[in-house]
Amino acid sequence: TARDTTAIAPAIRQAVQAVHPQLFVGLNTVGEAMNKNIAKERMVAAISGFFGLLGLALACMGIFGVASSTVAQRARELGIRRALGAGGWSVIRESLRETLVVVAVGLVGGAVAAYVAVRLAASVIADLLFGVTATDAANLVASIVVMLVVALAACTLPAIRAARIDPLICIREE
Repeated sequence: TARDTTAIAPAIRQAVQAVHPQLFVGLNTVGEAMNKNIAKERMVAAISGFFGLLGLALACMGIFGVASSTVAQRARELGIRRALGAGGWSVIRESLRETLVVVAVGLVGGAVAAYVAVRLAASVIADLLFGVTATDAANLVASIVVMLVVALAACTLPAIRAARIDPLICIREE
């Protein structure tokens, strides 16, 4: 019908009841029938999306924790470099460079491992994917960019704190 299906449903029920009073009439729209048919796929997609975001959040927390801890452990060294004449930006730049090299190696290794794992599992999950492939480059690149941004923030904050440390305090502690 071109009209609203909920408005026409009572008339259809009355017409069927007039012909056969004992007959049960259940009416569904095509949209409702389609939603019932793909409910399982939607649930799997929602759960997969949740666990994907949870995994990304855990990976970001791990990267943030390790990177900020690494830079924080080097606070004395960075303070001594400042006492020997290094500028604040050079200390921050050196700290970022060293930590981001380790993060980049980890991200490349993780991306390769993820690609291999997805290729091995592609036959299993291929029927669950709609509109994307198992090796969707956009998702992989987005994850890598998010982790790089988190690693950059994790390195920058402690490095700035370490660059602000008074060099005399670091020398006295040594």
